[in-house]
Amino acid sequence: MGSLLKGSAFLTGAGSGIGRATALAFAEYGVTRLSLADHDSSSLSATFKLIKGSHSAIQILEHHLDVTDEEKVRTAIAKTARQFGRIDVTVNVAGISHNGLTHNCKTEEWRKVLGVNLDGLWFCQREEIRQMLAQEDRGPREGRGSIVNISSVAGLVGGGISPAYTASKHAVIGLTKNDASTYALKGIRINAVCPGWTATPMVKRFRDQFPDKVKTSVATVPMGRMAEMEEVADVIVFLGSRMRSFVCGAAVAVDGGFTAI
Repeated sequence: MGSLLKGSAFLTGAGSGIGRATALAFAEYGVTRLSLADHDSSSLSATFKLIKGSHSAIQILEHHLDVTDEEKVRTAIAKTARQFGRIDVTVNVAGISHNGLTHNCKTEEWRKVLGVNLDGLWFCQREEIRQMLAQEDRGPREGRGSIVNISSVAGLVGGGISPAYTASKHAVIGLTKNDASTYALKGIRINAVCPGWTATPMVKRFRDQFPDKVKTSVATVPMGRMAEMEEVADVIVFLGSRMRSFVCGAAVAVDGGFTAI
């Protein structure tokens, strides 16, 4: 498919869903060195095999990583930089949800979701920024690197049944915008992608639990369907490429028009 992308990339949540789709897309579009992280080793190995099956020459590092562990995040980023020389693109995908309204959400459930979706993402972004600041600035089109954070349309609107998830995804957008403005002149571009209803394993589990709610909500999407994971990955590819050189601090909705109504 050509070299829309090049160099090296680090992705969390690469074992399934949007993370796996993005890893496959990165390999397809020209990344030659991939550093993949996930808390589930078997799922991560499956992603590794899928990529190697069609791109045998690509270099891949695997990290069994819980993003809430600061030291392990630091180690994974350092190992990636040491092995690949630099990190051109990072994608922070790892995230979880909890279904339950505020009045029946336990404190430990709230903290677990915020711990992964916000604290874990911040731990990753902090180390990614530190590494990119130490890298060569390759000019206005490429800079020192690009960071893509995965938020959600739940970070743009309310109305869901998971207050912890909604709060965490709003916070991801706030963090993205704050650091995008702070580090733009340093050659680091930071943006967020906000998927709407997407046919991921997590959404499928949610649909099994709340079929009527999902059916009703998807029916309000102007395009009349869920996104495929690959459609979200395509937007991430764009934000990771040099074509995104003047896109900074954006929260890009990939939602079939859901937030347009």
